[in-house]
Amino acid sequence: MTIDPAEIEKTRRVLPIGYWKGSGMSIALDLAAAVLSGRNSVTDIGRNYTEEVGLSQVLIAIDPACVNTEALTDQIIGMVVEDIKASTPEQEGGTIYYPGEIELNTREDHMKNGIPVLEEVWEKIQALL
Repeated sequence: MTIDPAEIEKTRRVLPIGYWKGSGMSIALDLAAAVLSGRNSVTDIGRNYTEEVGLSQVLIAIDPACVNTEALTDQIIGMVVEDIKASTPEQEGGTIYYPGEIELNTREDHMKNGIPVLEEVWEKIQALL
């Protein structure tokens, strides 16, 4: 374990998010993307390229309504979000956000109050019209 980026670069062994579970999920998703696209896996990229190029990408859309009710989906999501929010903040009085919540709050604020723009930037935009 280290917090020194140079040590990580020497070994090229980054600790995966979620440790073994994160590593397992990463491998499974990489395999799915490579197999479904017929393109490069992370292994291929690491062996054949000096940069991250030729990455495999796959979009998977899942409709939860095909396997359960909207109420059950909402209940499961609600329980997970509630558990996340019940975590102890890093700093006393801090707020715990679930992934994407800050962006959702920002979007809602912008929809309600408009998008903040520096006055000098807005003047330049208006001058273009």
